[in-house]
Order: sequence, then structure tokens, then C-alpha cells
Amino acid sequence: YLGSLSNNYNCRGPFTHPLNVGSIAVYAKKFFKGAKKLDFKLFIYPEKMIEAVRKDPPDIVGLANYTWNDNVNAQILKLIKKEFPEIITLMGGPNFNTFNMENYFLKRPYLNYFVVNQGETGFLNLIELYNKNMMPHKSGEATVIDNAVYYSTKQKKVIMGNITHRYKDLDIIPSAYQEGILDEFFNDKALIPIIETMRGCPFSCTYCAWGDDWLRASNRFSLERIQGDLNYIAKHMKNNSYLYIADSNFGMHRRDKEIATQIRSIHDKTGWPTSLWATWAKNSSEAVVDIATTLKPLLQARLTIAYETFDPTTLKNVKRANISANHFNKIISIVKSKGLKTHTDVILGLPGETLESYLNGLRTVFNKGFDQVVTFNCRLLGGTEMNTPAYIKKHGIKTKFRMLTQGYGIYAGQTVIEHEEVIIETNTMTEKEILSMRPINWFVFLFWNFGYYREVMKFALLLKINPVDFFLNLITSLSNSNHELGNMFREFQKEAKEEWCDSSEKLYEKYSKKDKSNKLLAEQFSKLNAKYTAKVLFDYKNQMDSEVSKILKLLIIEHYENNLADKHLTTLLEIMDYCSKKSINIQKILNGKYPKKQTQTYTYDFLSWMEDGGEKPLNKYNGGIKMDFYLSSNREKKILLAAKEQKYDSSYETYMKMLEVMHTKDLFLNVKSNKKFIKEDGYVEQKNFDKAITSWTLES
Repeated sequence: YLGSLSNNYNCRGPFTHPLNVGSIAVYAKKFFKGAKKLDFKLFIYPEKMIEAVRKDPPDIVGLANYTWNDNVNAQILKLIKKEFPEIITLMGGPNFNTFNMENYFLKRPYLNYFVVNQGETGFLNLIELYNKNMMPHKSGEATVIDNAVYYSTKQKKVIMGNITHRYKDLDIIPSAYQEGILDEFFNDKALIPIIETMRGCPFSCTYCAWGDDWLRASNRFSLERIQGDLNYIAKHMKNNSYLYIADSNFGMHRRDKEIATQIRSIHDKTGWPTSLWATWAKNSSEAVVDIATTLKPLLQARLTIAYETFDPTTLKNVKRANISANHFNKIISIVKSKGLKTHTDVILGLPGETLESYLNGLRTVFNKGFDQVVTFNCRLLGGTEMNTPAYIKKHGIKTKFRMLTQGYGIYAGQTVIEHEEVIIETNTMTEKEILSMRPINWFVFLFWNFGYYREVMKFALLLKINPVDFFLNLITSLSNSNHELGNMFREFQKEAKEEWCDSSEKLYEKYSKKDKSNKLLAEQFSKLNAKYTAKVLFDYKNQMDSEVSKILKLLIIEHYENNLADKHLTTLLEIMDYCSKKSINIQKILNGKYPKKQTQTYTYDFLSWMEDGGEKPLNKYNGGIKMDFYLSSNREKKILLAAKEQKYDSSYETYMKMLEVMHTKDLFLNVKSNKKFIKEDGYVEQKNFDKAITSWTLES
């Protein structure tokens, strides 16, 4: 039995098809030399695996091990080994360090083997030995197994073979899809099909498991193989419209254009997929933009132009290099001309980063005009250079542990609590400084990424007021406030400090306890960005609007003379009204109260301004315009469907999950503008408006 387990105790997904263990199974079937027949069963859900093991115990249980399912794997194998000690247990995957291995196995007496790096090779080697009754953990022989490691109780040491084996021609691995071993998973609407077109990564980022030297070369599946997989999935797809591409740098290789064309052709013929997720090439090029343009109707995520940090010392420490300013300006111009959206990541806590350089990096990405800025704490992942003792010592890295949202469950009486290990201090950034950035990262989520005040932030940028400086002022104001919004903000800060534990053991002990209603305390844990975004929108939206207006008013007065300041303040009032009117209170919709259509006249055409990126002077959109705010039947259906599929006891929890699965635009009202300029409201005809106003660019 092979499993790529996901915690589905209180999580509706989506999860992915178990392509990883499926590939291992079909490869083993093809090359196994024994006379016996190999029989595989694949699993995603823990309970189903336990039930199957108890009903019909297998010879071997193998689990794919990642940071997000490490504890469920441990608890399931512990249970299986207790009830069926003769079953051979193994794990494989990137979440493994090749140091302190003896301690790793001694802490996991329920684990016999770990398959390292190329899973197909190590697993086949193990079952060949099993077939010959030569498993070294039983015989005590010091057998070296390539792409596998184990602890010999007789030898009292860890034994590991060559873990660098890789296939250059990946077509040697049969297709898990076309062999039919994944067919049963098409029936589950919570599962997303996932494909590989290649393996490997040319970059050596110290924080990423793809940065390992053994993965440096990029090996590929043939275009014919990929086309076959895509056609097979399209034919069998029943309940899901997504496709996930598991490559490390999709768009980097010349042939990726052909793959994109294949996907688009299938979409145009069959309607699948309607949405595509991919990890884009780290350094974007015109070729990447061309590929993204081909897939534009399907793109769930924006085109990534990766930065992570702008600090030269930090880039050197993590073995990264950013694209040049000239190259960026060229690419961003092409991206916008194609109507595509952009995304970048900024990582908090990278070695060498200071508080000042982190804030300056955030300022830079806002100035560069990224449509989405994802900020997150740097995690220590298994199998990465950053997680080695020498690297940790050199950079003064200290970590703490935080629970993974919805990464918990009780399966056959086994309590599971998943965690992440996060950098909380380095030589260049204190724990206090890193924690102080938590509200900043939430405000990026609330104000920018999910668009609740995006127009306001775009306007601030035109006035040379960076959103980061607005956020810092907002933090100061809310910290000193005694009103309800200030109290809520202090709750956020309190939770942001209390979510950390000093060890994984203490975290497990804390969240595995039960409350008075016999529910795990883990059920009370949630992503703070989503949780407090829901709180603001459901309970404090008007107060937040007032606070935003107050802070920006002070900054405008600080930056501009009286007359010009007054003009900008008048525009601010209109933009705030626009943001407010297009917002939806999802809680009211969940309670059956639907928003009524509203019509409002504005001086500027904010809708067209934002469609053009929100970066051009507002005077180009002057003249007066009426806008209708309404909820279309199509958008209403999307909201109600997502609410139904992600329904939880609390409307807050439901909305938090909707934030993850819905397109951002579908969380707002439809906005329709009357393009004709309105003479009766005192505005001039369109052909004359440029002469009727002073240059807004010069004023700003």
C-alpha cells in the first residue's frame, strides 16, 4: 500500500491526485524481476488506508513524506507497526536530512526505511530485496541500498547507498495516468489532477529542496508522453476543472510553449481545464510571457517574477540572483501590454536581511507595481542547505514552531497535529523585529492582494506615499487606539505572538488537548491573515474605512501644500466611497441578505483607471462618470457554490476558506460604468476635458 496522505479531518481540499506514489508503483510493476505479481493500492485519506490495512494487511506500507503531512505519516505508521509488526514500513520524499540520521531513525522505531531522492529507484531496490527475503533490517547484514537509507540494529549504525541516481530519459517511467492506476481518483471532486513535464531545477536556493545539487540538471518527459497524459486526464475528468503543473520552473524551457499550446488546445476543445496552477520560471523572459499569454484564460495564479529579497548580502547568503532593473522594466511592460497580472514573493527572516532592508524590499515591490505581493516567514525545510547545522550556526538561525492550518485530525484514535518550523531570529534580525512585521504582512494581504483597499493604495502611490509607510502609520494609530478596531488589532498582535511554540513536541502537546466540547484545540487555530480579514469585513469595515481615511489624510497634509492637499483629499473621499461600494459582506449573503444595486457619480473613471493598472495619472480619467454596483447572477452562483463546498459551522471559517479557492474579483460586486460623460452634473464633454483641468501628473 502506498499513500500520499492529506489531512481531511476538517479540510475539504483541494488535494492533488497521488501522482508521486502512482509513478513509483507503475515503475516497479514494469521493472520488478521477481516471479510474484505486484499488487498496489494507493491512498490519500488516512482513515481509508487504516481500514484497508486492517481488512487486508499488505506486505509493505510506503508513505510520501512532506512538511505538510509529516505527523500524519508518523501516527499512521506507528499504529500500523503496533497492530501489524511484520509489515515493512517506509517513507520517501524531500522532507529528510542526510545528517543526524541515526537520531532520526531512533526517534522513529516504527520506520524501517527511507527512500531518498529518486523514489522509483529506491523503492524498486527495496522490493527486490523483499522478494528475495533479504531485507537487511531483519537479517542484520550491512547491505547498501542505492537511493535508500535505514538503521541497522545489529550494526548499530545508519547505512545509506548512492542517493544521486537520476534518469535522464524520464519516459523510462510509465505514465501513472495512462496505466490507469489513478483512475479511481477522478471520482473525487476534492482532488486536482497534477502532471510533471520535467524534474530538476538549475537554481541552488538554500531554502528550497529543489536547490539540492543532485537536482541541478533538468530532465524531461517527452512531448508525446505529456500530450498523452493531458488527453487521458481530459477524457476522464468528471468533477474538477483544475490542472496543476508540478515543474519547478514552468516556462523556462523552449518546449514549454508547445506544452502550453497543447493545454490551451485541449481547453478550447473540451472545456478542461478552466484553471491552471504552475510554479513559473524564477527569472521571467519574453518567452515566459508568451506562454502565459497562451494560457491567459486559465491562469489561476499570476505570472511570477521572483524576488524574495532585494538585499545584496541576503541574495548571496541564499544563493539567489535577481533580474536586472532594465530587464524587469522590459518584461513588466510586455506583461501589462498582454493584460496579464504579476506576482512576487518577499520572504521574511532570510539570513542577512535586516528590518530596514526588509521594509525597503517591500517598498520596492510596491513601487514596481506588482499585482500580488505574497509575504511569508522563511521556513526550515527538510533536505535544504539552510537546514544544515553549519548553515544554521553561521547565520545565527533560531527557529520556533507553528501549527499548519487544518493540518490536524483524529484517525482511528490517533491524534495528528502538523507543524512548520520557521526562522524567528538571525544574526541580522531579532525575534522582536521579525514578529513586529506580522501586522505589515497582514495588511499587504488585506489592503493589496485581496483588493479591499487596492484603489486607495494605488492612489497613495501616485502621491508618492508608499503603502509600507501607510501600514507603519496605521500600526501606530491602532496600537494607541481604544476603540473597537484598536482592540481587535491588539487581539491580532496577541495571537500572532501566541501561535509560536518552542518545539514540535510542545506544539503537539498544546493542540492535541481537547476543550469542554471534546474538540481538539487545533480546531481553534486558523490563518491569522484570513481570520482577521474576515473580522474586519464582517464587523469593523466602517471603522477601518474611517481609520484608513484618517491616516491618509494626515500623510497627504504632511506631503502637500493646502490647495493641492485639499484637492487630493477630495479625490481620496471618492476613492474610499468606490472601494466601500464594491465590497461585499459575504456574511450577509450567507444569511440570505443580498446587496441591492447602487448607482454613484464620480469625478474619475476609477474602473477604467484600474483596468489600465492604476498607475497612470487620474487626470486621464477625469470628466465625471456614473457607475452601477450590483451582484450579477453568475457571480452570485459562484459565491453560493463556494460557500456550499466550503461550509463550516462558523461563517468566518467558511469565508476564510472561500478566500483560498475563489478568484479575488468574485469576492466583490460587479461594477459597470457609463462611458458617456455627464454634462448635467457639471462636467465638460470628453473632447474638451484635457483642457479643462490642470495636469494631475505635475500636481502630484
